[in-house]
Amino acid sequence: MAQRLQVNFMNEQHVSIIPLMGLSPISHMGHFFDLGAKLKTLPGQKFVGVSSKNNIFDDDGEQRIYIIKRQWGEFIDGSINFESCNSAGVTVAKAFDSLNPESRKILHILVGTDRFVFGKRLKRSIEEGKLKELKGSFDEILLHSPENSDRSHGLSGTRMRNCALQRDFLGFAEHVGACFFDFERWEYMGKIKLAIESGQIKVKRPK
Repeated sequence: MAQRLQVNFMNEQHVSIIPLMGLSPISHMGHFFDLGAKLKTLPGQKFVGVSSKNNIFDDDGEQRIYIIKRQWGEFIDGSINFESCNSAGVTVAKAFDSLNPESRKILHILVGTDRFVFGKRLKRSIEEGKLKELKGSFDEILLHSPENSDRSHGLSGTRMRNCALQRDFLGFAEHVGACFFDFERWEYMGKIKLAIESGQIKVKRPK
């Protein structure tokens, strides 16, 4: 019996996460090309945390998740779980709870190249047992970022938000993607413009 338990424990289980997507509150297609393409290559079940902060939709993050699914298109499959939350710890805990407790548990954390310092801090917090939402520990944690570090697609969240503020519909439409109808892009542009003017979100995201 003891030998069988040891064999079970040595089974490896991988799980991959994007801990928290801020989106400010809607992001550009380049962001999804980079993160989506990389996430697709990572092993195991996948969990994506979607920030519920500064939510201009007032629906507990559901429309943000709807927008993400539309933008990600080809990268979406049944192995991705989306969670509206205000803490990366929630995403980590969801991923941990999905694993067999008797397995060797390996966590893959994916963050954008501009969020790598955040990823390193999160990894250290998990390793040191400082994440209040996590009731357990991983055996190994690996940190990943997209290969397209130079952002060759030329898209920028700051430029997209500037387009919204200036009512530059063509510029905004290019950034938010061709996966939406024009009436949806007008709606999102208007909401972002109002949120910027009210101070709810910033044109340039703080580092």
